[in-house]
Amino acid sequence: NSSTPCIVGESQYCMAGIARLATTINRLKKESRNHLVLNAGDVFQGTIWYNLMKWNVSQFFMKKIAADAMTLGNHEFDDGVTGLLPFLKAIKGVTPVVVSNIQIPKINSKEINDLNSLVQRRPLKVTVGGQVIGIIGVIYNETNKITYSDPVTFKNSVDTVRKQAKRLKNDGVDKIIVLSHCGILEDKRIAEQAGADIDIIVGGHSHTLLYNEIPPNNHAAFDTYPIVVNLKNNHKVLIVQAFCHGKFVGNLDVTFDSKGEIVAHKGVPVYQDSCVEKDATFDKYVQEIKKEIEEKSSAKIGETELVLDHEKCREQECKLGSALADAYLWYYKDDSKPPQLAMIHPGNFRTSLIPREITRGQLLSAMPFRAGGNRLTISGSVIKQALETGATLSKRCRYNVVQVAGIKVSIDFAKEKGSRTTIKVKVGGKYNPLEMTKNYTVIVNAYML
Repeated sequence: NSSTPCIVGESQYCMAGIARLATTINRLKKESRNHLVLNAGDVFQGTIWYNLMKWNVSQFFMKKIAADAMTLGNHEFDDGVTGLLPFLKAIKGVTPVVVSNIQIPKINSKEINDLNSLVQRRPLKVTVGGQVIGIIGVIYNETNKITYSDPVTFKNSVDTVRKQAKRLKNDGVDKIIVLSHCGILEDKRIAEQAGADIDIIVGGHSHTLLYNEIPPNNHAAFDTYPIVVNLKNNHKVLIVQAFCHGKFVGNLDVTFDSKGEIVAHKGVPVYQDSCVEKDATFDKYVQEIKKEIEEKSSAKIGETELVLDHEKCREQECKLGSALADAYLWYYKDDSKPPQLAMIHPGNFRTSLIPREITRGQLLSAMPFRAGGNRLTISGSVIKQALETGATLSKRCRYNVVQVAGIKVSIDFAKEKGSRTTIKVKVGGKYNPLEMTKNYTVIVNAYML
């Protein structure tokens, strides 16, 4: 479901890691005569390995896992289309990539032409045990709002699945899998509203654990594995997802009748704790790359006497957010027209920095996404709108309080949406109320654009 922050697995308490995933996947393949290995996306990000080596480390291991099909996750666009293309080129011929709801503009450019040739929009057809299986790929339809997919956008996932499943049915394919990076709630909606012609949804994005009994190691299960959605005419759709960070490998065994209807199913996600032996070949690759990573990440770049925390960055001011926002203003202070304020999306922060020397690796772990500033000239009303949006619960039921410098923001969550923030801008050493019609020079991180 996504890359793992425990890829090396040195400690006995450390779980997952690509070498354990390889062991489990290879074992399950040997135990099953007819099998499919499916990847629901987000193989970018998650570790300093990606921060330093980008797409190259992802393609190296994904080529060796060699899934039968993959869809893209939102993090595959974290470095834009430019950062995605080398990965797609590297795995071409090994793992087909299908994203049926991707909208690629008709622009005559090499990047766009390459993307068109490397991402399949029509469903895949794969033959397993003499049976043709259709695979539709979909990604969260608002991915362009949470990452850097521009100029690529995405169609409605429900409509896409309904249309592509009907196409497969018309071609005589009666066993259809949706490979989804839309999240569990959207997957349930797909099953309920577009499930008449599909059988299984293999999902990702929401980091959801499905489990039938008490999950290991105090993990909480969202629902059973699989979720069974019963539709008309005794048709059913199975939904599976295997949490995140490589901690579980999904394992579903399904039996179809002669009409392509599911008549039996069983399975449980396989927990990747230290009891799972690491594949020796994969572990050798890991150790070799680890040396290079350690060399690149060990350089000292600073130090902190305070804990620069990140845990509350989405709900309130946090020290890590304030430090980066202040750094933005400091960096541009000698410009002929220095920016007046800085605004940073709280999703930029992933770990805290504790009092000690700060290495390049620690900084990249704390702030793994694009850190560069973008200069904008925007009105006070736009600033107000951005800060109000951060003080309103998102679709994922969480706040995204913007981290700032050069302004003071007070938030009253008890007030009505759109009226929760009181904002003052620093001018000549004093803080004055934000003027809605006045233009301000602002530095923002890319996630704010």
